Amino acid sequence: MSEHTEADFSRLASALNGVRKRRAAATAAAPARRTAALDKPQQALLRRLRETVLAEIPAYTASGNPDVLPELERHALEHLAELHRLLAG
Repeated sequence: MSEHTEADFSRLASALNGVRKRRAAATAAAPARRTAALDKPQQALLRRLRETVLAEIPAYTASGNPDVLPELERHALEHLAELHRLLAG
């Protein structure tokens, strides 16, 4: 039988919650830093891409997963970088 107490699990839950909050804050800040490096036309394109995906795919706004929107932002930035690479060459 386990010797763990309810207090042990409470401390673990509290520690995990702190990790989740720090991860969410870091994840949310990363796209903002990357977006700041974009020029105005690139920012406008990124904004339109994000708005279009959110409007056309309801699952993004319906999801309760806190990682969905930062992942969408990251993925949109990847597409923007690839478009830039293709058109710049």
